[in-house]
Amino acid sequence: AKDIIELLSQDEPGESLTVLKLMDPQMIASLLKDEHPQIIALVLTHMEPDKAAKVMEHFPERLRADVIMRIATTESVPPGVLNELEEVIKQQIKDSGMTKGRMVEGVKIAADILNQLESSVEKAVLETIEKTSADIAEKIQDKMFVFTDLLSVDNRGMQMLIKECDTETLAIALKGADEELRERFFSNMSQRAAEMLKEDIESRGPVKLSDVEKAQLKIINIAKRLEQEGKLIREGKGSGDVLV
Repeated sequence: AKDIIELLSQDEPGESLTVLKLMDPQMIASLLKDEHPQIIALVLTHMEPDKAAKVMEHFPERLRADVIMRIATTESVPPGVLNELEEVIKQQIKDSGMTKGRMVEGVKIAADILNQLESSVEKAVLETIEKTSADIAEKIQDKMFVFTDLLSVDNRGMQMLIKECDTETLAIALKGADEELRERFFSNMSQRAAEMLKEDIESRGPVKLSDVEKAQLKIINIAKRLEQEGKLIREGKGSGDVLV
């Protein structure tokens, strides 16, 4: 609490935003819940996607969709926004005086946040956005990486992905996958490793959907990193080169 109070007393532009790193998601959500959705959207663009997603979990469904929509349609942050965000955090009213804006990739940020939410929540938010703007919903989905996208990953990329995943995570994630997606994994493993994984999946009793989603998200995050490193390629993504 002392650290937060000290940061809130700073006069340097941007210092107060450091408070977000010291606050838990529920506290941030409580602070923002009565603010205008546009202010909430601007605050979340200054946070790491995983933390922004945890904040979003504390908002009602309608507000989630509104905020993601606003993030996705944000191309630049207007001059003075940093001080505006500080006003939200400090709960004070004052003029900004900044002269330069900050460019943000709204659609990419929105997609990154949605990627960190449980699939059921993600689906509900996207469906709500689609009713308002099918175009924005499509742009967000184009930037997202969902578990079924692994069907379009090249074999070498799949093999590297599997090497970086522990067996328990794979078993839980594939417990909730269809046969086609399971086979995509099995076909990129040695016969012995594939058989052992199949046995592990079959020997497990009922698994909570939330556990399946967490395991799948863990694999997705590894896949996203490998894709950024150029070690994994999805058909239809990237430079547009055709694999033959």
